[in-house]
Amino acid sequence: MLDVLYHTSQGEGKISEVVKSAPFRSENDGWLSQGYYFWEGFIEHAHYWGKTHYHGSYYIFKAKAVNNICVFSLLEPIHLKIFNKTCDLIGKNRNDITVRDVINFLRDKTKFSFDAIKAYTSFGSIREKWIPYVESNTRQLPTMPAVQICIFDKRSIARIEFVYSSLENDCSEDFIMV
Repeated sequence: MLDVLYHTSQGEGKISEVVKSAPFRSENDGWLSQGYYFWEGFIEHAHYWGKTHYHGSYYIFKAKAVNNICVFSLLEPIHLKIFNKTCDLIGKNRNDITVRDVINFLRDKTKFSFDAIKAYTSFGSIREKWIPYVESNTRQLPTMPAVQICIFDKRSIARIEFVYSSLENDCSEDFIMV
């Protein structure tokens, strides 16, 4: 089961019109392949994305996936083993392939029956929260990990609602799309 999901979109158009269309599908440029992208659990990552990728002009939506969604999680050993075997199958050198290449291969050339992909990403410059495992240790536990979900089909999204606008002139009404 997926936690609360946050979707960031560019702050263009009237919010009432944007709400009718949200979430927005990423095409070929998505790092986890084509689909609807969400941040799991932490709205801070959605804000970071809006500030850095939409130049501070953005909307955030809160969503919930359907209960029976089948997720290929790159946080789970069994799925990482499949991912690694696929890397070995399609690329002689791991530097020659991308995460998107592997996922697209799985989706297009195998009996891939998942509704979504889940993966951890490190922004590098984002202020992720970390705590050391022990004193004076450089290894740390992420307490606000940047986990992204790519849902392939809009029908796997049970509910989405508008929660934030970075634009001062937008109405503050909540809009809900079921």
